[in-house]
Amino acid sequence: MMRFATFLGAILMSFSALAQVGAGTLKGRITDFDTKESLPFASVILFLNGNQVAGTNTDFDGDYTIKPIQPGTYDVLFSFVGYQSKKVTGVKITANKIQFVNGELGAGVMMEEAEVVEYSVPLIDKDGGASGGTVSREDIDKLPGRSATSIASTVAGASTAGTGGGVSIRGARTSSTWYYIDGIKVRGSSALPKSAIEEVQVVTGGIPANIGDATGGVINISLRNSSRTWFGGGEVITSGLPTETSAIGLDKFGYNLAEGSVSGPIAWRKNEKGEKTDPLLGLFLSGNYTYQKDTRPTFGGVYRMTDSARAEILAAPLRQNVSSSGEINGALYNADFLTPDKFERTPTRMNNANQSANLVAKIDVNTNETTSLTFGATAALGRANEFDRGRSLMNWENNNQTTSLDWRGYVKFSQRFADEEESSSAGGLKNVFYSIMADYSQSYFKREDASHGNDFFKYGHVGTFDVYQQNSYEYNDLTGRFVHNGWEDTLVTYAPSPYNPELAAINNQYFNLFESKPYNPFVDGPYESLLTVQNGNALLNGQSPNSTYGLWSYFGTQGNSYNISNNSQFRVSAAGSADIGDHALQMGFEYEQRRDAFFSLGPVGLWTLARLTTNSHIKEIDATDSLVTNVGTDYYVTYGRLIGDNQFEFDANLRGALGAAEDELINIDAIDPGFFTLDMFGADDLLNQGSNYVTYSGYDPYGNKMTDRPTIEDFFNETSTNEVNGVNYNTRPIGAYEPIYIAGYLMDKFTFDDIIFNVGLRVDRFDANQPVLKDPYVVGQSYTVGDIQGTDGEGLIETLSGNAFIPENIGEDFAVYVDALEGPGSIVGFRDGDTWYNSLGTEITDPDVLAVNTAYPAPWLKPNDNATEEDPFALTSEAFRDYDPAVNIMPRISFSFNISDEAVFFAHYDILTQRP
Repeated sequence: MMRFATFLGAILMSFSALAQVGAGTLKGRITDFDTKESLPFASVILFLNGNQVAGTNTDFDGDYTIKPIQPGTYDVLFSFVGYQSKKVTGVKITANKIQFVNGELGAGVMMEEAEVVEYSVPLIDKDGGASGGTVSREDIDKLPGRSATSIASTVAGASTAGTGGGVSIRGARTSSTWYYIDGIKVRGSSALPKSAIEEVQVVTGGIPANIGDATGGVINISLRNSSRTWFGGGEVITSGLPTETSAIGLDKFGYNLAEGSVSGPIAWRKNEKGEKTDPLLGLFLSGNYTYQKDTRPTFGGVYRMTDSARAEILAAPLRQNVSSSGEINGALYNADFLTPDKFERTPTRMNNANQSANLVAKIDVNTNETTSLTFGATAALGRANEFDRGRSLMNWENNNQTTSLDWRGYVKFSQRFADEEESSSAGGLKNVFYSIMADYSQSYFKREDASHGNDFFKYGHVGTFDVYQQNSYEYNDLTGRFVHNGWEDTLVTYAPSPYNPELAAINNQYFNLFESKPYNPFVDGPYESLLTVQNGNALLNGQSPNSTYGLWSYFGTQGNSYNISNNSQFRVSAAGSADIGDHALQMGFEYEQRRDAFFSLGPVGLWTLARLTTNSHIKEIDATDSLVTNVGTDYYVTYGRLIGDNQFEFDANLRGALGAAEDELINIDAIDPGFFTLDMFGADDLLNQGSNYVTYSGYDPYGNKMTDRPTIEDFFNETSTNEVNGVNYNTRPIGAYEPIYIAGYLMDKFTFDDIIFNVGLRVDRFDANQPVLKDPYVVGQSYTVGDIQGTDGEGLIETLSGNAFIPENIGEDFAVYVDALEGPGSIVGFRDGDTWYNSLGTEITDPDVLAVNTAYPAPWLKPNDNATEEDPFALTSEAFRDYDPAVNIMPRISFSFNISDEAVFFAHYDILTQRP
């Protein structure tokens, strides 16, 4: 009983645990070659790469079981006193499978060396309860594909066709397929050096209870282990050395790979004489580097603009737009008049190079015969220029650049209890073991313009514009005076930007294409204002040229995308198992905490936003501040600028940086982009009332990673005082997405006659760990039937001028829908959860019929407690609640048996769930 309590304590010592995905089992029977009688207490020793990794003795019936065993190719040594020893080589142990190896030993003459026989793979897998397949290292070496996904796609039921690189299992979405690398649930890239892969197992059906959170299938990748003796290897593959438009070699696509691996002992145990006996520390190291000029070659190549045509466009990007009557109406792009001779075909896609490096490191600590400790880590670094068909014809130089880094590390401890310890335990416990693992993963990704990076104001900068203004007046017949009614631009001058010369060339020619004339109040000249410059087909800061023929990106146009994502995962997992009779019981738990953070910005539009948020508080005249002047006999009434209270935070910060007065007019387009910083904008400036320039979570609005955990109340209520104008502005912090996933399972694998059963129960608990809307159909709060009726039957319902009927089948907790969001007059329907009713209480399938004066059904909105009088229905934290954790119970049953030496029957029943 004490032994059993010790076993349970080892399993429950970790609050969070998971069955260690990836371990296999070896079973068999040792008999006398002549009599076929079982040999009790015979010795069975397991070797991997020359290292003794496990061992056991047969029971009274000559049966043995060794587990857990990491996937790989092993040698099994059978021995018994008075019998010739036998070594079976090449035994393949597969993850989550039982491998059967029997041994027949001959009595009599014994040789010093064991008899060596090669393992013969059976035609039929007896343990066939789970459908799918396993690809071992020997087969992997023969396959042309190098990635785990390409290897997995060779298994029936798994496919990469039309998935964009992922693996679809039995037609499910690729997001429903989970990858494990040495027991680590993969986030981000699963790229590995081919030389590091021991086996790839694909489970397409009959998923056992120790695997969860997947509704499609599971791909379990096992890495190679260290060896007893040093070995190493390497390979170099090239199809051609890249040039600007092609490659020199066997093909034009420039595929180059260098890969190597090394393994061996780095520390030894020594006996009393100082002689090396067994490795104490073993190392396996593998890595590769890949360069591809074109990651996805196309048949026949692609078209691109010739260098001479690009030079012509750069020198003269515009032509005057002359109407049939001879009037000049701005300019046209010469790119819209290109002919086929201005293009050429290239064998490769331009500026589409991809570089990647992958590394695997693994250290095995052979503590003793019954315990093992493993440290492991993998890393995948990538940098690529994204292909964009719209840019491929004339703007390939501005393909976005992506950088990714995915790394993970783990430590795993396993312990088996020796047979002599188990034999005295109550209940006949055998093969008792437990395994505990902790791992951490991080996946980082960034997309940006290669030339500008995080210099956000360089993205949309085309040049410096000086804008000249004057007061505008309107003659008043009653007073006989010219009355000041605003301000107007009179002239715009331009200096090109050094940051985007191709775009600056458009404006260079535009400002030389028409004759500049002095200001004429009756004629709008081509350079009179920023608006006329824009209408003439020149570019303002923050604008991009129109696509050529509406299809092809104009050359020099930057990508308007800057994205960062940083996702991490921490897991603590454990599993334990014991055999009771013919039942292999296994139980385990898992705790997983994720943190998903991202930041996204459209940097080109920052110039437009800056222009809109500057001077907005001084655009009106102050009728209380007037000055009367005369020019000859004409009198002019001139007003000062009215300083309003609608100053944006960007304007305040900019004035503080420039030292500008509160009523001084600032010309954004005359300032060098290096002067601006993103944090000059306020959070609400960037969110722009829903037409946002940024999206973020776990980062602040300026792309700085957050370390604290703001609440939903902080988003609505947290403010900071601006040092320039003393106004409190909202900071709008949004915390990272940090869901918690917990799972536990109990599984029993046993045989009945020749039938192998695997019966299990898995329980998953998912907590989004964040607020959600109280009502997913209402952005805010709304009244229920009980609310409007009131306690005395005289509530808000009495305020309705139209239909106020409540059918008998409508409950008090039903949501009420009315004919208008503001000032409703009639009830038009009700809703109970996802079930909708019309005003008569009849269930309906199309809720759009309830939309009377609105585009969608209008709930009867309830004023929020923290809202303002100006907007009583404004969204506040009162509309949210904590997420209710979801618990799913999933029974799993599978069985299999051999019909003949060439056929097996298997069946399974699974309930599968996956987190949202």
